[in-house]
Amino acid sequence: MSANVVPGMRSVDLTFSVADADALGFALIVPVQGATFTLLDPGGNPVLDSNDARLSFDSSSERFPPLPGSVFQLSALAAPADGNWTIRLAFPPVPAKTVVLATIFTRSRY
Repeated sequence: MSANVVPGMRSVDLTFSVADADALGFALIVPVQGATFTLLDPGGNPVLDSNDARLSFDSSSERFPPLPGSVFQLSALAAPADGNWTIRLAFPPVPAKTVVLATIFTRSRY
C-alpha cells in the first residue's frame, strides 16, 4: 500500500484490514526526515510507537549514498485483533512530493 505526501504535509495515515490472523508484520519506507511512527489497533488505541523495542528502525541517512528518511519494520505482532488498523506517521513539513510505501504481512490462524 502507499500514500502520497505533498509539500507542507505533517502527517499521514495508512489504514489496512486484518482478519483471522495470528500475527501481523510490516515494512514501511518513509522517505521523510524526522518521522515518528504509531500503530493503532481497530479501537484507535496505540499498540506500538517509534520507541518500541519490537520495532526495527533503519535510518537511510546512514547508508551510502545517504538517502532521506527511514525504514520501520515489525517482524511479528502476535494475535492482532480483527478490524481496521492504522499506521500513523508524523513528520516536519515536507518540502517536496514523495510517497510512503508499506508492505503488510499477516499469518493466518488457519
